[in-house]
Amino acid sequence: MPNQTPPVPHPQKQNRFHRLKSASGRLLSKVAVASEVRGVEERRTTMDTESMKIRAPQQQSNLPPQIDFRKKSVGFATPWPPEQSGIAYHNYHLVAALSKHCELTLLLSSKKSSVDVNGKRLPAYPIQDLPKIKDKFDVLIYHVGCSHFHKEIYKQAYHIPGIVVLHDYDLHDFLRNSYRHKHEKYLYDEACQFVEAKYDQHDLDGRVIGESPHCEALVNRSTLTIVHNKWASRQLQDFAQQVEVLPLAAMPHDDLLSVAETAHFKKTLGIKENECVIGIFGFVHPRKRTLSVLTAVSALVRQGYPVKLLIAGGVGGPNIDLPALLEKFNIKDKTIFTDFIEDEALFKKYMWATDVVINLRNPTVGENSGSLLMALGMGKSCIVSDHKQYQEFPDHVCWKVSVMSTEIAELTALLEIVVTQPAVRAQLGENARQYIQEDCAYDIVARQYASLIDKLSDK
Repeated sequence: MPNQTPPVPHPQKQNRFHRLKSASGRLLSKVAVASEVRGVEERRTTMDTESMKIRAPQQQSNLPPQIDFRKKSVGFATPWPPEQSGIAYHNYHLVAALSKHCELTLLLSSKKSSVDVNGKRLPAYPIQDLPKIKDKFDVLIYHVGCSHFHKEIYKQAYHIPGIVVLHDYDLHDFLRNSYRHKHEKYLYDEACQFVEAKYDQHDLDGRVIGESPHCEALVNRSTLTIVHNKWASRQLQDFAQQVEVLPLAAMPHDDLLSVAETAHFKKTLGIKENECVIGIFGFVHPRKRTLSVLTAVSALVRQGYPVKLLIAGGVGGPNIDLPALLEKFNIKDKTIFTDFIEDEALFKKYMWATDVVINLRNPTVGENSGSLLMALGMGKSCIVSDHKQYQEFPDHVCWKVSVMSTEIAELTALLEIVVTQPAVRAQLGENARQYIQEDCAYDIVARQYASLIDKLSDK
């Protein structure tokens, strides 16, 4: 039997680092990948190294059993493009897949009577008209998040219960901003009744995000709540009628831009051939650990690594002066900032041009990131926070950094690996693409939705 070198475990799980040294002679999952970690104390005293290595996922399918779906009439309340919401663009593709199984009618903020979905016209109504047309539907599905695009959706879901897809577990700030000082204040007050007594109903600015999420009132009234991770499901068990965990759908992309197309697009952005592109996608927000990312990238630049930072998304908070921060960290000339991108095709081109995607969250509102799932589906190597729902991603699919004091050091160390070892990037990205293909593809998730709809409408 030929000699076999033991596989290298996930480098973050092995030790916390200050310096990393590559070792080129080891083989793992068909490519040479290795790292030699030195100089810092272990964060964990026990570890399952077999589950931490980069490896090719097992071939499997998460499709539910074949069911003869009867065409149910479904009212589908959601933000919709071109509204500046990741959920809007995500649901465009989900609707395209789900419309194969159900008779969908979209409930939107606009007055459109129909919308085009991949060349198919689907009926639409203003969501404010739902009380007049609710009897048309076997099932109502409401997509609820924490942006202002969900204001009328939440209100209708509260008064006409149905299936709530809870994209964000923590709704407090959304409810306060939407209803607290308006004639719909009862919606905020009702949510506050579920909050622990230690919080003042009318002065929650000092609260810890996630400890008083204020989603309980809506979830308690809903016939079924869908969440996208087990962590959120556990938080809802005490007050939800029924909770189901479905993956946040994404698209496994095989339609790669050609090498020539990618090179040309990078050239138009001023990216050099030898530069490794580090991407942040979606709205820039303090919870996404922007300062930590800028600090890590700045450290790589000072050490002479050929990197470029791409920030593709708008600024999500009034107190973020991104140009000033880039000046402070002395990386303005190493950064591309696009603002919000409405054109999904252009958004994807920016992601294709990226080598590694950073998607950190702390604190978290219990969400799963649509842009992260898109990056995984495109086969990008990704780095996330080792925190709550993000811990559920397999270690061979994306790497994780601590949310403790070692966050910046760990992030810098992992970036050093993916910047200097293209083989690692390639294998981690392929693992990610296969994970999306087998677990999270839109067709798979649409069938899971259809199965739930079928069961619920027959009760």
